[in-house]
Parts: sequence; structure tokens; C-alpha cells
Amino acid sequence: MEIPYNKTLVDLFRWRVSQSGNEVAQKFLDSETTYSELDSLSNKVAQGLIGLDCQPDSRVAFLGKNSDLFFEFLYGTIKSKTVTVGINWRLAPPEVAYIINDSKSEVLLVGPEFFGLIEEIKDDIPSVKKIITVGGVHEEWED
Repeated sequence: MEIPYNKTLVDLFRWRVSQSGNEVAQKFLDSETTYSELDSLSNKVAQGLIGLDCQPDSRVAFLGKNSDLFFEFLYGTIKSKTVTVGINWRLAPPEVAYIINDSKSEVLLVGPEFFGLIEEIKDDIPSVKKIITVGGVHEEWED
């Protein structure tokens, strides 16, 4: 079993999937995700971002508490060649708006704990073309 040095992160991830597809890649609370499942889920994220017309180097932000969903998002952004913008969930609304604006994030994924915060600042984050919820339902935003 030779490790493929001098490869991209996606190459290394795909190599790990080919070597350990049915093994557990991550555990979160009572949930386990295999490498094959993580690969499939992150492919869906990547295809979704490409479907939203996110070009390579487009910024995609994530605001949520610790979750296994973050790694689907992370590998999905890597596969779609977009840039991951992780936002510390402990920040105040003006700080969150600053990070989103400074990064020029086009898409924002947000957990249900932060719907109110984003509602408060959504008019102050003009670069965001699409808000997507993760782990919850919002009347205005796609899940």
C-alpha cells in the first residue's frame, strides 16, 4: 500500500476511499460515516456548488456548530475547487458580516442556531447570492 505523495487533497482523499471505503472516516455523537459515504456526500455538496454556478476560487462560507456536516462541506468545497470560509460561531453579528464581506463569500451555509443572526445581517452581506440551511428548515432559505 503506497501513499501517493505529491498529490492534491482530493487525490489523497480518493486514495483513502479506495483503500478503506467501508471503514469509519468520522464519528459524531451516535453517527458514523464511512469513507465511501463521506465521498458520496461531499460529491453532492460539490455538485450543488457547481450547480449554483460557483466558479473555482469562489468563496463559500459555513456558520454552524460542530457537526459531521462540516466535513461534507469541507471536502465538497475542495472537490468543487471553491474556497472554504469557516466562521467562528462565537462571533458577534457585525464580526460575522465582516468575515463574509471581506471574503466575498457567494454562498452561505448556516445552521439553525444562527438563523436569527443571519436574518439580522442579511442586508449587510451583499456578496451572498444564496443562503442554504444545514440541519434545519427556514421559510426563506433552501435546505
